[in-house]
Amino acid sequence: MTAASFERVLNSLGYEADPETRTGSHVWLRAPGRPSIRWAFHNRELSPIEVRRVLVQQAGLTMEEARKAVRKRG
Repeated sequence: MTAASFERVLNSLGYEADPETRTGSHVWLRAPGRPSIRWAFHNRELSPIEVRRVLVQQAGLTMEEARKAVRKRG
């Protein structure tokens, strides 16, 4: 999955970049009712393990919720 596609997945979950926290390519993503995520949007492919780790461990989704979010991506 590309970083741009993954950004759309995170946006569909309500995450938005907090522009005041940007340092270089790293930014805090915030969503109401969800944990904040520190992320770097480098232009590269993300492995399935990275995608799962962010969605399940950092965003607090279940595996099924993570699968649905990835399937619905734009």
